Amino acid sequence: MVEGAERVARVWAHMAVNFERGGSPAYAEIARGVVADAELVGLVMSLPVGDKRQPNLLLGAVRYLGGPVSSFEVWRAFVVEQWERVAGVVMARSTQTNEVRRCATLLPVLARLPGPLALIEVGASAGLCLYPDRYRYSFDGAVPLGAGSGPVLECATEGGVPVPERVPQVVWRAGIDLNPLVAGDEGDVRWLEALIWPGEQERARRERLRGAAAVVAGEAPVMVAGDLLEELPGVVARAPRGATVVVLHSAVGE
Repeated sequence: MVEGAERVARVWAHMAVNFERGGSPAYAEIARGVVADAELVGLVMSLPVGDKRQPNLLLGAVRYLGGPVSSFEVWRAFVVEQWERVAGVVMARSTQTNEVRRCATLLPVLARLPGPLALIEVGASAGLCLYPDRYRYSFDGAVPLGAGSGPVLECATEGGVPVPERVPQVVWRAGIDLNPLVAGDEGDVRWLEALIWPGEQERARRERLRGAAAVVAGEAPVMVAGDLLEELPGVVARAPRGATVVVLHSAVGE
C-alpha cells in the first residue's frame, strides 16, 4: 500500500475496535473488511483528504441510501455498485450526531446555576441538546424528573454526582454549527438516524431522536451557520438581559 492507503486502513482498523466496544458488531465486521480490501480503500482515497474520509460519514451515507449492514459482503456490493450516489451523500453531508441523552450529563450542572438560563451550544447539529428543560430524566432508575413532553433520558451515576431535584428554567436557546440541521426537516432527521450505529441500542436511540426532534421542531431555536470563533460573540450579545448565559458543547470521545 502507498502511504495514503496505509493511513486509511489504520483509521478503519482503529474504528473497528471502537465499533466493537460501542456495541456495533455489524460495523466492526464492515470496518475490518474495509482494512483488507484494496478496492474499497481506493474508493475512500478518491474522496477529499480530511473529514470526508471519516468512516462514520461513509457508513452513514450508505445507511441513508438504504444500504444493508447485515454482512461485509452485501455492504461491499452496495458500496461498489452505488458508489456515485454514496459519494454524493458524503460530499453533501457531515458527521453530526445528536445524542439527546447527553443532556442527562449536563443537567446536574445546569440545575445548580442561577436562572433563568440562556443556552448557546457550539457544534449544535440540529439543536436537540438545547432543550434540557423539555425532557424527563431517570437517574439510577428513579421516578423520572421533569414534566416535559420529550423522551425519558436514563442515566446511571457514580461517585457522588449531585442529582438534581428540578430541571432548569431556559428562556432562550441558540446554536452555532458549520452546517446546522433542521429538526423539522425529514431529510435532516433521516440523516441523523443514518448516523446511529446498528446494534442493540439502535431502536432506543432512534426513538429518543424522533421524540427530541418533535420537541425541537415545535419551537425552533436560533441557529447560526458559521465558525464558533467568529460567531460566538455576536450570539452571546443576542441573549436576553437578566439571563445566565451558558455556552456548552457535548461530544463523545473515541
